[in-house]
Amino acid sequence: MSREVLEKKIRALPEEALEDVAIYLDKIVSIYQTKKAVDFSFVDDIFGTLSDSEADELRSCCGLHFRENA
Repeated sequence: MSREVLEKKIRALPEEALEDVAIYLDKIVSIYQTKKAVDFSFVDDIFGTLSDSEADELRSCCGLHFRENA
């Protein structure tokens, strides 16, 4: 939908509806700004080092397999 179409629709609204439109637009702007600024630093925290005993415990109870680095 073009900006021109949106402008026409907004102009057709009664004056008292403009406050609601402004609030809704603020929310939409907030959502899209948040999507662009997603922080993925938590991914770095996921990868860690387990002790041998921790790895053995997870293998035995959860059936997990680990890639071991030398």
